[in-house]
Amino acid sequence: MKKIYIIPFLALFAYKAQAQFTLSGQLRTRTELRDGFGNLPNKGASPAFFTSQRARLNVGYSLDKIKFFTAIQDVRIWGQDASTISNADGNKLMLHEMWAEIALANATDSTAAFKGLDYLGLKIGRQEISYDDQRLLGNLDWLQQARRHDAAILKLMHKGVQLDVGVAYNQNAETKEGRLYVPGNVPTGTTTGQIPVTGTVNPAGTNGIGQMYKAFHYAYLSKKVGAFKVSGLLFNDYFQKSRVTTTGRIFTKGLNARYTTGLNAALLPSPTNKLMLNVSGYYQGNKDKEGNPLKAYFASIYSSYSFGAFSAGPGFDFYSGNNGEQTTRVNHRFDPLYGTPHKFGGLMDYFYAADGHGPAGLKDFYVKSRYTKGNFSAAVDLHQFLSGNQIAYRENNADALTRYQSNLGTEVDVISTFTYGKYITFEAGYAHMFGTNSLNRIKTSGFPANNNTYLPKQRQANWAYLMINIKPEFLATKATAQPKA
Repeated sequence: MKKIYIIPFLALFAYKAQAQFTLSGQLRTRTELRDGFGNLPNKGASPAFFTSQRARLNVGYSLDKIKFFTAIQDVRIWGQDASTISNADGNKLMLHEMWAEIALANATDSTAAFKGLDYLGLKIGRQEISYDDQRLLGNLDWLQQARRHDAAILKLMHKGVQLDVGVAYNQNAETKEGRLYVPGNVPTGTTTGQIPVTGTVNPAGTNGIGQMYKAFHYAYLSKKVGAFKVSGLLFNDYFQKSRVTTTGRIFTKGLNARYTTGLNAALLPSPTNKLMLNVSGYYQGNKDKEGNPLKAYFASIYSSYSFGAFSAGPGFDFYSGNNGEQTTRVNHRFDPLYGTPHKFGGLMDYFYAADGHGPAGLKDFYVKSRYTKGNFSAAVDLHQFLSGNQIAYRENNADALTRYQSNLGTEVDVISTFTYGKYITFEAGYAHMFGTNSLNRIKTSGFPANNNTYLPKQRQANWAYLMINIKPEFLATKATAQPKA
């Protein structure tokens, strides 16, 4: 009887396995002092002070023609939960990623239907989608909750060419009929062909768009061309049609379709090349989420040059917008999709982040510098923000338009990072915004009643943080060769 139990155990050693297993974690705390983060502070308002935390457990597994990955995370504010109640304050534990990638063919496979390709695979499930510099598609890792998508991506690699084709289609729940999608809180009551929503909805995009996409499909193509990596993107996203009434927003049948297309070129790094250069341009068309005609564009160029441990360089980003002096149904407000805005438009997230920016567009002139020595690095960035178009509003139903200057403000960002050991990083940052009346206007939703002159609030803002990032690797295994007899 003992031999019968031992045989399956010995069979595990007789099998020449190819499996790999990884288990890692992350605990990231960030303590922030906010005195005007995202919006200029109200005059006399007290600064905010809190600590947020991300706890994440990552499990990876690969065997033969499949890769499997899971990331479970918990995001919360210290003190957000009552210490003696388990779930009264809501559930912050969530599935950040869970995907599988099936290898349909590779260069060594002579029997597959797609033999001859370097690689062909299908990645399905909840996953991060990130390309190039993360301008339009990125994981937004700065946010404790980060960004992910429920999608399927067909991935092809052949002779230096990468082609990804992705699709996503969202529904609120499993239903027996209908395909209406409410991009946020699902109401308890519905009407035929319509779903009223009076609460907030989940935002999508990075310009305060305020609506999660119903579906998307895209194609991403990249190839090395000389010393550059050149890539092209065609991204189509769709939004459930809706209209605003006195009782709230009503979602109805039909979709508003938007497309974004363009190119990105990045100089590839090399041991002898001290120059970093990135150039990109994108156009946005068809319709916005409200169904208005959309014609918008974006252009960017930035670079840096290394002088030993020090690197520095200028950059310029332009986002098109609407002219406040003109009334037209055509929307020229560019939305940078589902990228990582914290990386580009200043660390204080005034522009194209969760709070939105306003319709006039943006010109961002900046110089970024960085010093790295051993385990220590420091960065200093300077931004000069200008409106991309004329800012003008009809204040309190006045007959004449009030025009504002194009200068929005100057932001200074300072970051220092220290790596302690293999798994621990300390990061501290400080940012200061020297705002203007124009910045105040575009970041303010309303004005005092019976006041035809806009009264600016406090125009300077501060923000500081300390972040401790611990990312241990608990386990990483590779199968050993079959034991010899």
